[in-house]
Amino acid sequence: GREFACVFVRDAAGYKQRERLLELTQFSIDKSPDIVFWTRPDGSFVYVNERGAAALQYERQDFSSLQVEAIAPYFDLKMRQAFWERLRSEQSFSAEYNLSRRDGSVITIWATIHYIEFDGEEIACSFCRDITQQKLLERRRRLSEFTVDHSAELILWVRPDGRIHSANKTFLQRTGYTLAEVEEASIVHFFPAKNEEERKQLWKRLRTEKQFGLETRLILRNGDEIPIFAQFNYLVHEGQEFNCIHIRDWSKKHAREAELELALAAMEVAKEAILWLDEDLKVQYLNTSLAQFLGGQKNECLGLPLKKVLPGLDFDALAEGKEVEHQLTSADGYTASWEWSCTDVNLRGQKYYTLVGRNITERVRRRQELEKAYRQIEEMSLRLQDENLVLREEINLQYNIDNIVTVSQAYQEVLQQVSQVAQTDTTVLITGETGTGKELLARAVHNLSNRKSSPLIKVNCAALPENLIESELFGHEKGAFTGAQDRKKGRFELAHKGTIFLDEIGELPLAVQAKLLRVLQEGEFERVGGTQTIRVDVRLIAATNRDLLKMVKEKRFRADLYYRINVFPIRNLALRERPEDIKVLTEHFARRFARQMGKTITRISSVDLKKLQSYSFPGNVRELENIVERAVVLCQGDTLKIPFDKQDATELAQDRFKTFEEMQRDYILEALKKTGGRITGPQGAGRLLGLNDRTLMSKMRKFKIKKREYIV
Repeated sequence: GREFACVFVRDAAGYKQRERLLELTQFSIDKSPDIVFWTRPDGSFVYVNERGAAALQYERQDFSSLQVEAIAPYFDLKMRQAFWERLRSEQSFSAEYNLSRRDGSVITIWATIHYIEFDGEEIACSFCRDITQQKLLERRRRLSEFTVDHSAELILWVRPDGRIHSANKTFLQRTGYTLAEVEEASIVHFFPAKNEEERKQLWKRLRTEKQFGLETRLILRNGDEIPIFAQFNYLVHEGQEFNCIHIRDWSKKHAREAELELALAAMEVAKEAILWLDEDLKVQYLNTSLAQFLGGQKNECLGLPLKKVLPGLDFDALAEGKEVEHQLTSADGYTASWEWSCTDVNLRGQKYYTLVGRNITERVRRRQELEKAYRQIEEMSLRLQDENLVLREEINLQYNIDNIVTVSQAYQEVLQQVSQVAQTDTTVLITGETGTGKELLARAVHNLSNRKSSPLIKVNCAALPENLIESELFGHEKGAFTGAQDRKKGRFELAHKGTIFLDEIGELPLAVQAKLLRVLQEGEFERVGGTQTIRVDVRLIAATNRDLLKMVKEKRFRADLYYRINVFPIRNLALRERPEDIKVLTEHFARRFARQMGKTITRISSVDLKKLQSYSFPGNVRELENIVERAVVLCQGDTLKIPFDKQDATELAQDRFKTFEEMQRDYILEALKKTGGRITGPQGAGRLLGLNDRTLMSKMRKFKIKKREYIV
């Protein structure tokens, strides 16, 4: 029945001591200058010290809701699993990491991580040192080393006792030494004639001036010496004196100077005149050749403007890259021809011009002699040209639909047909009276077509001798007939990819018509006397003033050829069918002939114009053109009067006695009209007149006989 108090006594001194130790440890970690944080395998934070929170720009309590990815975005699930596998295996390791701060900036840390298992929970305890500045300094150091090693200059660091402390890679590469051979070696081995006394004097000067340079030579490992410029710099590093020598290799500089000296010597002995100008076109240099020609001293010309040294020289043309001929008079009065060229050079931000002149006096003299001889040959050649040259001159005329002068609605419909058919390869047949301008329409069709960049070959079937027309159209082989000394291409071959215009197609012989039909149907033929089949891509435009259908009925024109060429007929209107065009055509011809003859015509007599408009013009536009040309020739004022009354004109002509040359001209025209425009061959006008064909051609040129005067 007695009561007792049972007292258990525990010694708390050790417990309190451990508690104080834990508090001290906690305080030490919290106040540690290092970043400390503990994390779990799921990426959550267990603990972050004050330094860690401040370094990452967070409050400590923020980490209770943050994951590791907040400060290490790259630390995804896969990487975290790999991290923990390593930590469990190694228990402790160190590594470098980049951590993101709250403002997005990045710091670099060196972390030592320990594996701890507490209360059944795994913890990664990380002690981290912020090495951001250390890494920055290391990068700067490496950049400095890289810059020095890859400098274009050779660099040496030398101690006061003459021993080399170090050298950059550029020095080693240029000299051929290794770093081991250079370090601690004496500098006297690298520079000729450098002894101990000179070394001491150099250091004495260096300590005083701190920096200076001099030109000397550097000895390479193979014993060769190269010219250099050495810049000496006085440095004190960690209490030690150094001579930092920056060396420039002047081998190329000396080579360039030697080349310049040679170039200058070459310019001085050159026969060409050489002149240098600055941007203001003032003389900076002239060579001996030019100075001697001008008869003065070089120094007298320096600084003078170009126009005083070479008066009259067209510098603008030279600056455009052209070669300019220029007459220059020497001091003793001798005038010579010079040919000048110019090159511009930009040097150190300044523009200079180099002028080179060649004395071409002898060349000019020979050229003038050749030009004189050429004129004589040309005159002779004109007397030897045949009908082909006359035709070629006409082919060279450029026509298009804009050359056709008209206000007639009816003629606009004709031009509409031209525009419609031009873009196709359809064969065109142009019919109409003589003088209506069928060739003009043919050229308009060609120039509006896709073939305009290829040739338009014109053939006047009426002007070709019957025995030569096949050869002209299809060509011939060498020896095909008497006089065929060489192979010759025909007009169809020349028109390949282009257009052939057969004017007066109704004059073709039946035999030639058959061959023409084959070309149109199959695009192939053989040359006269040849067996090789030639294929061509040619568009045909034909023209005639004859009734081809009537000729077909009379068996003088092949029916199959007629239907083959009559795919797209265009009837060219006679001038009487478009009377409203007489006025505008008269004005057009008047302007053209007045310009050719150097006359000024401001108006046309209205009375004479009415007479023209009431005339039927059997010769069509060609007749009107001839009438206006004659009127312009006779015109004495600015008003054009047209001598239209033919009876009066005939009476006036009969009252005047013609000259012998006028009679010759009329007689030749009559012969040409009688032969239908044929000039050469057995049926030509030359045979009729008893003249050699070439003599007849010469007279036609002399009397300026044009085809429109005899082709009716």
